[in-house]
Amino acid sequence: MDMIRLIVLALAVWRMSMMLSDVTESGPGDILHKIRARAGVCFDLNSNPYGKNWVADGILCHKCSSIWFGAIGSLLLWLLPDLTFYVSLVFALSAVTVLLER
Repeated sequence: MDMIRLIVLALAVWRMSMMLSDVTESGPGDILHKIRARAGVCFDLNSNPYGKNWVADGILCHKCSSIWFGAIGSLLLWLLPDLTFYVSLVFALSAVTVLLER
């Protein structure tokens, strides 16, 4: 694997795991909020998120979700390298914009 693909995949994994674990991001059409709700992420009276099960707990943990996104990304890069690269490129570019904004 060349260095460009590795960097793109790493940025994409970071961005996807941050999007899913950060409850302030809802995504287009509230899709991230809907995914979190279906997985069991709830909010207490002070709007603090908590998980009802191990999947929801994993979603709320950036470090945990990055392992799953990394495993899925690695497998897809092995099976469908070109498609995975171009889909990951979208998330990698988003990651760079988020990092530059900070």
